[in-house]
Amino acid sequence: MKRLILFFLLLSSQASASDVVMCDSTGKVSQYRQSVNGADYVNGTNLIDPNVSAVISVPVKYWKVVSGSVVEMTLAEKKFVDDLPIRIAALRTELETLSIGIEADDLSWASMTTVQRLAVAKKVIRREVLKRKLGLND
Repeated sequence: MKRLILFFLLLSSQASASDVVMCDSTGKVSQYRQSVNGADYVNGTNLIDPNVSAVISVPVKYWKVVSGSVVEMTLAEKKFVDDLPIRIAALRTELETLSIGIEADDLSWASMTTVQRLAVAKKVIRREVLKRKLGLND
């Protein structure tokens, strides 16, 4: 019985805690998890027990992975990350404006010239592009 208990204790001690940097194939870091079972996070892009000493005082949203190492983003990359909500809001506003305009154009479609109809078609295409950019595919 003592041997069985010792055996299970040895087996359970084999699982050690790891730190994991979760990232995608482009190197964009999404999360940093500490003291987790690293085997649960092996997927080919995540880093298990990486050296994060150079970035530990930097917010995770400014981390990236380059050649298997975790590094801090450049100032331009940080600005891009920080400006993203502003750009998304601008795209949403443009989408709403286009949608309202297309609804109005739909009501007067029969009286439009070919050039006007082409302009409406261009708006519809732009609206679909915006929907894709915002992840709003129907």
